[in-house]
Amino acid sequence: MLDTDYGSWTTILDDLNSVCCALKTMAMLEFTTFTRAVTEIFGQAKPCAEDWLDELALRDGLPGRRTCEWRLVTVAALARLTIRMTVDLQHASSTNISINTKVLTTPSSNCAATTTVV
Repeated sequence: MLDTDYGSWTTILDDLNSVCCALKTMAMLEFTTFTRAVTEIFGQAKPCAEDWLDELALRDGLPGRRTCEWRLVTVAALARLTIRMTVDLQHASSTNISINTKVLTTPSSNCAATTTVV
């Protein structure tokens, strides 16, 4: 039976709108943080930004409101970046091309010690 109480439908739609806004905020925050970090370290983030969006599209559904769920999309995009860089390094070493590597020490959000990223 169809509920004709428009007040309850308004409440449901308001709740849904609130959830959608929260998910949009989480997505924008995770995506922006990822692309800024890649740009800062490597100077150009367009392929990585596309990877992040592709990984989001490959998921069965949208991640929830927890940061760790959105972080899985970022980790998958980082895996693509790692593969791309590994292939580039292997190609460079096989053709005797010199590549400058940048070592960055950043605090990890998961532990008190610092992490070295190569």
